[in-house]
Amino acid sequence: MIPATWIVLGFLVAVLLYLLPSEQVLGANIKAVFLHGAVARTGLIVFAATGLMGLAAMVWKTNEVDRWCMAVLKTAVIFWVAYEITGMISSYLAWGVAIAWDEPQVRAGLWVLGASVVLIAVVLWVKDRWFTAGASVILGVFAWVTMKTAPRVRHPVNPIGESGSDMFKVLYFGLLVLVILMAVQTVRWMRGKE
Repeated sequence: MIPATWIVLGFLVAVLLYLLPSEQVLGANIKAVFLHGAVARTGLIVFAATGLMGLAAMVWKTNEVDRWCMAVLKTAVIFWVAYEITGMISSYLAWGVAIAWDEPQVRAGLWVLGASVVLIAVVLWVKDRWFTAGASVILGVFAWVTMKTAPRVRHPVNPIGESGSDMFKVLYFGLLVLVILMAVQTVRWMRGKE
């Protein structure tokens, strides 16, 4: 049922993006920016869950918790890859470059991506429950600290929250909920493969 749920959620994401009106400055490109924002927030939520599951795996030493920890860790990496892809698309549409190297938020996101890929590779190679739990905690903290402390040059802090449009806020909230549900389904799918 999980792939079918992804299809339904993906369809609903497409519907919400279709319903999103053009914006004064970005025009229809606002749709890519909204999707990127929803994936970014979801990615950080999954990284927080990764850290919490790592702590849980340290406290409750069961195979079940270990499997959930690994599933959340893999999902965090998947969603951060999606964050980078949607970021490159929205960056190109908004700023004319796929990777805005002069933007500290972009560099911070790439640091998180690099650390995630390296860490998941080492976790899969080492195959030790304590190492996986510790790596999950470290990665969760690293992602949040890196992204939240990176200064912003072009990247707005909270463009949707500061928008005067209630429609933008409602549609973004709906989009965020759908992307979070996709992350939950991904965790469940990953757990089933552990």
